[in-house]
Order: sequence, then C-alpha cells, then structure tokens
Amino acid sequence: MFIPTNPSKRTDAMKLLALAGKTVDRGNKRPGQLPNVGGNSEGNNVLQKLLEATFEQTKVLLQLLSKDTDIYLDGSSVAKGIHREVGKYQTQDKRISKRTIKGKVRR
Repeated sequence: MFIPTNPSKRTDAMKLLALAGKTVDRGNKRPGQLPNVGGNSEGNNVLQKLLEATFEQTKVLLQLLSKDTDIYLDGSSVAKGIHREVGKYQTQDKRISKRTIKGKVRR
C-alpha cells in the first residue's frame, strides 16, 4: 500500500491512512469504499475559531508581560497615611496606659 502525497489526492490519502489504521482481518478495501475523512468546512470553522482565540489569548498575555510592574508612591501621601495610623495607635496606647497603674487595670 502506498499513500499519495499529491494535494489533489488528499481525500484518497486520508482514506488510505484510515484503512492502514484498521486491522487487516477486515478484508481489503479500496479508497472508494471508505467514508470521507476530514475536510469538512464545519470542522475547519471550529479549528479557525480556536486558532483565532489562541492568537487573542497570546496577544493579551504579551501585553501583560510588557506591562510596567514598578510601584510609584507619592512620599507625602504615604507619610500622611502613616502619620494618621501612628496617631491612632498612640492615642489608643495612651488610653490604655492611663487605665493601668502598676500593672493593675483601673475600672
């Protein structure tokens, strides 16, 4: 058995490949006796959509890779935020220390 490589014989080649995959005990069949394999436009449509989705996904991933991941902070804004939080903590600490006398909590 030989498989034609001529593009015009693509269908016959696919049929012969399918035949070669089958067991020998089923008898000899000619390419005309086998159903057409592949080559349907619906299958190609699905493959085309999958390929387009893969390209889109790759484009998004490349954009993520090229994104600037550095963090830029405004020093004064950070200082103000920290100052507020430290102030809250100190106020709370003063309240607790006023209620505590020599290790005992005043009520």
